[in-house]
Amino acid sequence: FFDEQKAWDWLPDAAVIATPAPTHRSIHMAALKHAVPALIEKPLYVDLPVSPWPHLLGDRVAYNLRFVARFKRLRRLIDLSTVKTATFTLRCDKSTWPGLSYESMLLEASHEIDLALWLLGPATLVGAASVDDVWMLLLRHNAGALSRIELNGCFGGYDRYVSLSSGDHTSMVWLTPEVIEPSYKKELASFLGGVEFGCNVPEALAVLAICEQARKWR
Repeated sequence: FFDEQKAWDWLPDAAVIATPAPTHRSIHMAALKHAVPALIEKPLYVDLPVSPWPHLLGDRVAYNLRFVARFKRLRRLIDLSTVKTATFTLRCDKSTWPGLSYESMLLEASHEIDLALWLLGPATLVGAASVDDVWMLLLRHNAGALSRIELNGCFGGYDRYVSLSSGDHTSMVWLTPEVIEPSYKKELASFLGGVEFGCNVPEALAVLAICEQARKWR
């Protein structure tokens, strides 16, 4: 459809909102108006709503790292009381990513923030720092663990990895394209099947709240 209203007039059963982030809110509002559950590409919005945001129970936000098989196993097996530290890292070459800024890096790394909250529970931003094109956020989880979210824009390539440490044992996951690609299909299938597993709107708003706090720390 080239006309959005014609798409809603078609009476879809569900919608995938994969437009530029600044348009997410208005399209999501239209989906709400037509009672159509939506899978919204991350981030949910570019800024945090000033009041609780309306949503449908079936709405999900596309934080697909939850669907990486090893993370699903970790979440089932992990003992939160034993995790001391965790590192969630995104590295890329800023010069090959036109228009990349702290703001856009932060929204891209909201994948890592969501994963930290999903694996280790609710958290509060307790610090942020930057040197040139390298930024770091520190989260203190309610269960006690300290997470470090690292954004490196001066790396000669592109990769993501996660490290969890209990003091005497460290588990590391490298997020290669081969690891990430299947997660997109699993996420879509979960949304279309109505499975209570993907990131819901309140969880996505918690991620956005940390991004909002991080903007103020800079």
